[in-house]
Amino acid sequence: MGLPVKLGERKKFVFQLTDGESTRGIEVEAHCRWLKPRDPHEDFDAGFEIIEFRGESFRKLVAMYSKRQLKY
Repeated sequence: MGLPVKLGERKKFVFQLTDGESTRGIEVEAHCRWLKPRDPHEDFDAGFEIIEFRGESFRKLVAMYSKRQLKY
């Protein structure tokens, strides 16, 4: 990601999601749960847990994906 983060730190993200017709910004706050070295140049992979949707973001996400047909 190129985003400096520390274990246990909270970050705010905006994901640009599309349903094929429109794109919406979904704002979330996430907690860094783990870090794993990627290479010797100090790059890390990070795992985040979403802890809060901001504003209308959860409603937007549900509305966007409730229009899609789920295939099993």
